[in-house]
Amino acid sequence: MKRKSLLNGESGHLVLMLVLSVATQCVALLKSTVTASAFGASMEMDAYNFSNNIILFLFSFLSSGITAVIIPAYVQKRPGEVTDSFLTFLYLLVFGGTGLIYLFREPIIGLLSNRDAAFRQAAADVMLYTIIIQGVTGILAVTTAYYQCSNRYNIPKVILLGCNCLAVVLILLDKNLTIPRYLWFLSLAALINLVLDVGIAIKCGFRYRPTFRFRSPGFRQLLAIFLPCVFSTGVYRIHALVDSLIAASLGDGQLTILSYANMVVSLVNTIIIGNLTVYAFPKIVARMEGQDERAGQKALWDYSMLFQLAVCLLIAGFFAVGQEGIDLLFLHGKFSRDASKMVYIGSCIYLLGQENNIIRDLVYRYFFGKGNTKATFRNSVAVSCANLVLSLVLVQFLGLYGIILGTVLAGLLSLVMILGKMKKNYGLFPEFRGFLGQYLLGNLIMAVSILAVLALKKALPVLPGPGAIGLYGVATLAIFLLTAYLFRAKALQVRL
Repeated sequence: MKRKSLLNGESGHLVLMLVLSVATQCVALLKSTVTASAFGASMEMDAYNFSNNIILFLFSFLSSGITAVIIPAYVQKRPGEVTDSFLTFLYLLVFGGTGLIYLFREPIIGLLSNRDAAFRQAAADVMLYTIIIQGVTGILAVTTAYYQCSNRYNIPKVILLGCNCLAVVLILLDKNLTIPRYLWFLSLAALINLVLDVGIAIKCGFRYRPTFRFRSPGFRQLLAIFLPCVFSTGVYRIHALVDSLIAASLGDGQLTILSYANMVVSLVNTIIIGNLTVYAFPKIVARMEGQDERAGQKALWDYSMLFQLAVCLLIAGFFAVGQEGIDLLFLHGKFSRDASKMVYIGSCIYLLGQENNIIRDLVYRYFFGKGNTKATFRNSVAVSCANLVLSLVLVQFLGLYGIILGTVLAGLLSLVMILGKMKKNYGLFPEFRGFLGQYLLGNLIMAVSILAVLALKKALPVLPGPGAIGLYGVATLAIFLLTAYLFRAKALQVRL
């Protein structure tokens, strides 16, 4: 029997999905480069990021509901009136809350911020744009879930890439770019994205009709799964909002620097963690539905092993060439070298926590597949409280870096705690011990690769940014893969 090529079938879909995500993020980076050059790390950008975090607080409930409830409901083929009722409830909750926040935006911003009147007014002025941008993203989470469950992962990514390109072209053509005009371009691209995405989803068979059967047993079951997510997401977003408040209080530009470091990590989350968990989640649920408990856990640990090694490779690459990349992207116009250095250091700290986060996210989805969101809720509440305390303590000694380090330490605590809950509720089969050994091996491979490339950089003459990125990026990849092969990393044997 002829073996399938790497780029055929499911593996081909994943590779294409990753390529599209990389292209989309490259366009997003170009947009951020223009933004950093035009506005720098300024009070106005702090105000925009502050306003965006307030709106994101509400729309994160929508995304958590889609992940925890709608995707399993689609996989399990629940009746349409049940999922439609749940989505109607979710939209009423989120958009109603957003409308109230917008109406009372000035007193809310004044209550949350200790900055001057100019900052508060700037944050209030841009809030409508942030509502449009985040609102479109929230609506499209539903169609994205539909595409995922029908194995059409890449349709929304192609549309998003095209719309991001349009936004970047409009921004580049504007010779007198201001923050309101910049946000208007982003809002226009988001609305075009909405029309195209929903239109194609409907053509592919997606249907949604506002339904108000809030007393049906099916709706109550979904609501029982969703409510713990509301509280866990709420605690997490409150912590994120407090982080923004702390960063904003450190002085002009600190919140913007934190946002750019977050953006670098979001790039990793989108390209690697987001895509891989999107790819793996329906398959883990299917294994859990169709086979025994051990088969579901084997799929979980196999994917965790592979994805953790992929994130370790990215971390090694960023340590090797991240400063050159950050300088190339941001060190223009009004963005200073000190700000660029802070973005790099902050991004390095953030990235160190991502290998734990991808494993935790997969374990969370294992719980979601079981319909158990109470355990993840309790875990998120405890960890978010710990995160808040850590950030408040560490910021006193490390400034902005203390906020980031608190988040990383809390992420590690989150993984340890959810594994404890998994052992208590479902047991940990022998495959977990094998995964744990490979987890430690992945970190060893990453450390060897970083040290080897840093030694190579010290031995060779200083190269210009693009040359350094090319040479040391290839060197990191080669050293990492060679080391993984020599150590016989089992992740290399995992089949998608």
